Amino acid sequence: MERHPEVGAAIISLDLSLDPVSRRVGTRVTLNHHETMDGAGYPRQLKGGDIPLESRITSIADCYDALMENRPYRAGMSSAEAVAIMSKVAYRYDPTAWKAFLALVAPAGS
Repeated sequence: MERHPEVGAAIISLDLSLDPVSRRVGTRVTLNHHETMDGAGYPRQLKGGDIPLESRITSIADCYDALMENRPYRAGMSSAEAVAIMSKVAYRYDPTAWKAFLALVAPAGS
């Protein structure tokens, strides 16, 4: 499981059907989307600003999507349930990206 960022990045980096910019950005995002602000992520244990911004944003979207999707071992969660779980580990997310994410998913009037 923890090798999938490296494997995915290698696949994207070799995909000549993508334009060079998309290939470069896609490779970078894929490689770093499981890094965390506290350095506890993988595959390279990058920390804070060493993680590309695109990857910091994608890590939030990836987690939210994974929690909301049905899995063989559990039903998908509601948005509120997913945000509640993610909030417990919000220190791992970029603070600015986390705040923007919450503004997008927060129920109207909250």
